[in-house]
Parts: sequence; C-alpha cells; structure tokens
Amino acid sequence: MKKNINILSNHILVTGGTGMIGFYLCNYLSNLDLKVTAISRNITNYIAINNINYKHIDILDYEKLSLLPDDIDTVIHLASHVHNPKDKFEKIRDINIIGTKNIIKFSKNRKIRLIHISTVNVQHFYDGKLFSSYAKTKALSEKEVLDATKKGLDALVIRPGTVFGTNENYSGTLIEKIVKGKLPILPAPERVISPIWSEDLVVAIVNSINLGIKGKIYVVANKSMTTGEFVKIIMTKLGRKKIMIPISRNLIILILRMLNKMHIFSSYISSVSYENIKLDSSFDGLASSDELNFTYTGLNEIF
Repeated sequence: MKKNINILSNHILVTGGTGMIGFYLCNYLSNLDLKVTAISRNITNYIAINNINYKHIDILDYEKLSLLPDDIDTVIHLASHVHNPKDKFEKIRDINIIGTKNIIKFSKNRKIRLIHISTVNVQHFYDGKLFSSYAKTKALSEKEVLDATKKGLDALVIRPGTVFGTNENYSGTLIEKIVKGKLPILPAPERVISPIWSEDLVVAIVNSINLGIKGKIYVVANKSMTTGEFVKIIMTKLGRKKIMIPISRNLIILILRMLNKMHIFSSYISSVSYENIKLDSSFDGLASSDELNFTYTGLNEIF
C-alpha cells in the first residue's frame, strides 16, 4: 500500500501537466486539496482535473514563466520532449535542455524547491550504451539541475523506470493495446524492464517535496521482469486469452537494420525504440521507496 505524508507546500507548479504522468500527478494533488498550477505547451485534447489551474505556457518562454504567481514554492518539472522519430535534435534539445535551464532559473530566482523528473535511460547514456537524442538531452538536462544544486539551487532528481497507467488514454501504448485486445504480436518478450505504476510514481514525487534530499537522485522502479512476464500477468488478470506471436529481440533488430539500409520507414522508426530494444532496463528502486516513504504495488493488485 502507498503511504501518504502531510505535504508542506503553499502552491505547486507542475510543468507538462497535461501529459501522462501529469494527469496522474494533478489528480493526486487535487485529492490532497493542494493549490496547483499546471502549465503545458499543449493545452488542447486533455482531461482537466478539478481544482487545477491550467495555463498555456511554453517552458521556452521565460517571460511568461516569470509572470506566474509569487506564492509558488515548489516546481515539479515533468515537461520534456516525447519520443518522435520525425523531430530533429535541435527541437528535442530546446525543450529538454533549454527549457530545463529556464525552470532552473525560475526556481533559483524564487528560491524554491525543484523536483526534476528524469528517466532511468540517462544511466544507459552515461554507461555508453544509449545514444539517442532523447537519452542524451535528458542526461544533459539532469546534469544542469545537479550542477545548479552545487550553486545553491534546492533541487533533486527522480528517475522513473518504465511508466504505465491504468486510465484510458493515459496508460501507455502497450497497456492500451492489451486492454483493447489489439496486441497480435509480442515484441522482444525476453527484454527485461523495471515497470513503475504511475500511481506509485506520483506518491514518490509528492513525498519528495518534504522528504527528498537536495542534490540526490532517486530511482523509482518496481522489481524487474521480462516484457513477456509483464504482459502475461496483465492479460491473465484481465481475462484475455488471445494468443500473441512472440518476436525475439534479435529478429526485430535484424528487421530494423534491413529497413534502415533500404531507407524504408526510417522516418517512422524511433531511435529511442531501436536502441532501447537492444538493452535490458533493470534498476533497483528499493532504497527510494524507503527514503520517500512509499511502497510499490504489485501488478496483481493493480489490474
């Protein structure tokens, strides 16, 4: 079960408030009756949460950021560029790095706490195993935050594992296909992942407002399992009996290499997906659950 603490905050700013994690985070904060402003550059086609003040603000526009209410005392920085193979590096860099620099400046000028949401993928970048624009820019934006803590910024970093949800439109592609019975094949069933339920993640994030240590990195990820195990547990709980055709990781990599050489679908194949499928993503989030006072929920309890 999740553990809640009394959150001491007057006004929380959530960047990327209309995204997947933002949806669950804003819903959780709303239920705690906390004052919340959520900003996003994409302010259409989202589900609004009661008691959340939504504003159409791009984190690249510092002038608009500076006009936000003076009583904001915490920033939860979710906004980042999603995986899109069509976008150039410059666009990804601007949002993930320059945008983060603006949030750092905003937080430092206001002398408030910044909780930066990163990704476990940055560790693969540091280890020289992942070279996508997403991993690189997320790693560099994380470094900006950590470097700023050495110069007085009150900030910490949270690195989630493979995030999934349970609400329609906010569950993630894999879960959505399982629920709708539209997963005819199971790609790379042997690939190891460290899943994290969005509801557990937001508890960790919110608890870090008061419990997180300045300059520390918290890995938030449940116990590792293969993609095949992950899908099997969910399908069993949902009563799905449709047979899926497993396609091994090596076969997928071979097919993608052939397509790239022939320049077929190259603009639609994300470098993030291509690189990630070659890597296992096993991370230990046990220490973070102790320090941030929450527990991980098992898949059997979620579905």
